[in-house]
Amino acid sequence: RFGDVCQRPVESSKRQWDSPREVYTVTGLPVDSLPLMTRAAQIPDRVAVLTDTGKHTYGDLLELSGQVACALLDGCSDLHQARVGFAVPPGFAHVAIQWGIWRAGGIAVPLAAMHPPAEWAYTLRDADAALAIGSEVFCERLKPVADQLGMPCRVSDSLFDFPHAARLPNVAECRRAMILYTSGTTGQPKGVVITHRMIKAQIETLVDAWGWTADDGILHCLPLHHIH
Repeated sequence: RFGDVCQRPVESSKRQWDSPREVYTVTGLPVDSLPLMTRAAQIPDRVAVLTDTGKHTYGDLLELSGQVACALLDGCSDLHQARVGFAVPPGFAHVAIQWGIWRAGGIAVPLAAMHPPAEWAYTLRDADAALAIGSEVFCERLKPVADQLGMPCRVSDSLFDFPHAARLPNVAECRRAMILYTSGTTGQPKGVVITHRMIKAQIETLVDAWGWTADDGILHCLPLHHIH
């Protein structure tokens, strides 16, 4: 059962930066939660993602990602950096699932939409993923891969119906956030571990380099786990 990973922290979660501090605001976010989440909570009515399905605010994103986080936790307190692979088309649901993995204390492992099942299997096995998530369009191909690897596979829409509880784990910036895989041009793809602090630094660098403001929108044509 995927919930078993919540019962035993991985080795790195025993280090000082992962020791929990149970201090929460009335919104359910920890006082020293990830800056990304606390900032989003300050601007709930601003548009976060604009797709062909419409406009989605930061409030929408916090609500849906909170439901995803609670569904993944399923009564546990923290995923303790368990790796979660997910194959979801670009769009609001993709972002909500990635945020939900982070808010549950997990490490997001994006599975490229254009990759064949064999590549997904390699990525999930190499990352030692505990769970695979797939949208309806991808689950038909992803579930046999997960079954072969002996891991659960959940349809992404099933994560959106879970009640959003108030208490989520305190996720420090030093924790690992993602594992991104290289193209594998000269050999097998290699997993690159990226922490929340590294993502924050990348974003701040781009904001400074491009002179972005709060009123700007970004047309993102690359896979959503790629940097702009």
